[in-house]
Amino acid sequence: MRQERLPVDIIMITAARDAKTVQELTRLGAFDYLVKPFRLERFQQALEDYARSRKKLTTKTELKQDDIDDYYGMYYESQKELPKGLNEITMKQITDKLKEINGPVTAEQLAQNTGMARVTVRKYLDYLASISEVKIDLKYGTVGRPTKYYSL
Repeated sequence: MRQERLPVDIIMITAARDAKTVQELTRLGAFDYLVKPFRLERFQQALEDYARSRKKLTTKTELKQDDIDDYYGMYYESQKELPKGLNEITMKQITDKLKEINGPVTAEQLAQNTGMARVTVRKYLDYLASISEVKIDLKYGTVGRPTKYYSL
C-alpha cells in the first residue's frame, strides 16, 4: 500500500509483538498498533485518537507545532505551559469531564458536574477555546445574552 502511495491510514491489529515488526510497521506509518487479544476499550481509544488527529489535520490549512506534536504523539502535558492562574490538575479535571460528557455543555453545567465554581470553569473553557481545543456554539434565546455551549 505504501509503495503505491495509497492515501490510507492504518491501525494494526495483530498477534505479532516482536520489536522488529513493531518498528517496521511504525516506519511504514501505522497510526496505532493493537496486539491480540485486546480490550474493546483499547480499540475504542485507538479510534477516538485517530478521529481527533484526523480532525486536527483536516480542519486547518496551517498547523502549529503543538498540532503536529499532538498528531505524532509527542505531546507532553508537563511541557505545555498554562497561562498564569491556570493549573494542570484543574485543567485535567475539566477536560476529563468534558470527554466524559461528550457533547455540548454550558460552563454552569460543567461546574455542577465537577463541583467547581462556574467562574473557574469558564476561565478554563475560554482558554481551551482560545487554543482551539474546544468549540463554542452560541444559542440565542428570546431575551438576554446568548448561552455558550462548549464541546470537544
